[in-house]
Amino acid sequence: MEEEEWIEYYRRRRELGVYPEWIPSSPEEVLPPEVEELPEGLPSRKIVEFLRQLIICNKLDVLLVRTLKGSFNLWKLLELLRTLSFDSRVKRSIGIAKSLTSSFSVATGAGKNVIITNNVSEDLTDYSILIELTSENFDDWDKVSEDGSDIYFTDLSGNPLYYWIEEFDKAGQHALIWVKIPLIPANESVTIKLMYGQTNPYTDYRSGDNTFLFFDDFLSDLSKWSGDTTYFSISNSILTTTASERAIYSKVDVTGDIAIESKVKINSGGRAHIAGRLQPPYGFRDLCYILNFRYPNSDIRLYRGGSPVIILDTAPYNHSEVWRRARLFLIGNGADNIQKADFDGSKVLQGSDTSIGNTGRVRLGSNVLATGGQVWWDWIFARKYVEPEPTVSILS
Repeated sequence: MEEEEWIEYYRRRRELGVYPEWIPSSPEEVLPPEVEELPEGLPSRKIVEFLRQLIICNKLDVLLVRTLKGSFNLWKLLELLRTLSFDSRVKRSIGIAKSLTSSFSVATGAGKNVIITNNVSEDLTDYSILIELTSENFDDWDKVSEDGSDIYFTDLSGNPLYYWIEEFDKAGQHALIWVKIPLIPANESVTIKLMYGQTNPYTDYRSGDNTFLFFDDFLSDLSKWSGDTTYFSISNSILTTTASERAIYSKVDVTGDIAIESKVKINSGGRAHIAGRLQPPYGFRDLCYILNFRYPNSDIRLYRGGSPVIILDTAPYNHSEVWRRARLFLIGNGADNIQKADFDGSKVLQGSDTSIGNTGRVRLGSNVLATGGQVWWDWIFARKYVEPEPTVSILS
């Protein structure tokens, strides 16, 4: 049969509800018993993994492989499967398959494909994705430079992507890297390339400012901020204050569903916060949503600033003078608002205050400090946020 005839044949079989006689008994049993080898020219390991993904997804017509002759190639198979089914899970499997079969054309250095899967029914644009490298999912630590400066990212066409390295520890084999993805279609997957082991041609793309909606790692000054700037100082790229009830806020609004994340530290007298959707005139007691962490009180709080203050949620927390990750999630636009927060992965705090819309300034600051109290911030950023977030897989 010609390719078009096979397509019509299987379309009719699916419409009639007639499926092939052989059904795999497990994800490992990919090929029918009578098929001893794959058609010439197809990368067997990759197509087997592709079919395994389809079986795990929803046991489709994997017997299509029995129809393949030398004139077929993997891309024809992909298009055939796309024609036969429009189920979103199938499209996702096909996206995974394309990722598995994409090869690198790198003269020097090394690289890996990274699959990013959108788990919501809306397109995500300019979405910042966290890629975590560990000894479990990344086996090329010996090929990466000591400081990770050779790492960069591209799409499958070789176009560079903006990224920011939050943490890189070669000895400990752990890295946290954020990458901005221009488009992740609804319920589908995209693939990007993680490159390393050679001179980085795109050092200008290592940029927190271009990776996030708002960003500051306090390398120089407070030019991005307004408010009580004279009460804050920067030393060795660390922002600090010893003054009570002082705050600075971004000079720009951040709009939409967002996550605000910051690396913070407080001493035994420290009480501090990060905040979002701050409303004019941007004073210390104006409307905003606040994640508050208090060493003397041994707690964390989520509340709405303003008059009056409304406590949305609270939880006990055993503080110590070490760096922690503070995260504040702001979802909705007024009537459908949801606020969430956590402190270093602790219990998630949650509220549903409807007082504020979906835009406002980012803020950080101190609360009432006890004697000798001091607060530090290493960095802070705001990014787009959806639930559930996209998932990331790094291919070996």
